[in-house]
Amino acid sequence: MAHVLLSSDGQCPEYSGEEQAICAVGLAKTKPGVFVEAIQYLLVLATPVELILVGVCCSGRGDQTDPYAEVSLQPLPEYTIPSDGVTMTCITCTDRGHIFLAGRDGHVYELQYTTGSSWQKRCRKVCLTAGLKWSELLISLTSSLPLGVVPNVFKFGAVDPIVEMVVDSERHVLYARTEEMKIQVFSLGPNGDGPLKKVAEERNLITLRESSYGGRQQAGSRAPPRSPKSSIVCISPLSTLESKWLHLVAILSDGRRMYLSTAPSGGNNNALGGLSGLGANNRPNCLKVVTTRPSPPIG
Repeated sequence: MAHVLLSSDGQCPEYSGEEQAICAVGLAKTKPGVFVEAIQYLLVLATPVELILVGVCCSGRGDQTDPYAEVSLQPLPEYTIPSDGVTMTCITCTDRGHIFLAGRDGHVYELQYTTGSSWQKRCRKVCLTAGLKWSELLISLTSSLPLGVVPNVFKFGAVDPIVEMVVDSERHVLYARTEEMKIQVFSLGPNGDGPLKKVAEERNLITLRESSYGGRQQAGSRAPPRSPKSSIVCISPLSTLESKWLHLVAILSDGRRMYLSTAPSGGNNNALGGLSGLGANNRPNCLKVVTTRPSPPIG
């Protein structure tokens, strides 16, 4: 049986209502007007067969010094839906309560919920990247051909699952990293309420960076030995306090940090590398490496 533990100030509420293994977990703010006031967050669970929402109830002390003094879990049986055969690999949520899930089929989904009614589904899973992919188009074109006569030009590889998703809540951008080290950039709209729009995808960021070495190297630093097998193991958005022109950092397996921008080049000479910052009227439209820093010193 799968278990989920929540820790808050020494408390450890436990949820163990599922017999299936839990593949991914997320924590989302509730949207206003759907649940009772006590349920402030939703625990999002993905198993191989179901997607489940569990209410997280928070209450404070009498002196109002700690709004999370008591935390408990509330099952929501009406907010459980089948996964339709799609195994979810990761879940991320926005400050506005949107719940995004990544499937092993390479698609991005949103888990939407409402107050519903006796005849309406209160929860549903929507594929946000359901446009016909090139590989899917080839399948439809060649499905009627006899076995063994599909030409080499129509042969395609396996699906590239998404293994990590992160949200930049300030700039309203969703980033996804795939098993084959592609990084995808999705705009969530100027206010973060969508619709989700894919604006960039880059696959060979490490190869391009090391072959051209076009980005800036830290002054006075010596380039570390390059590992032929370095890979991207983690991505994280950068806050506007950290940088206005660098938006994402990718951590490599050898410890190096690769800094990327999604902004177009601009004429502002005071901006790093001529990049423009992302503003309300300047949405992301690309993904490029700006600079790489060596791994932090040991000890």
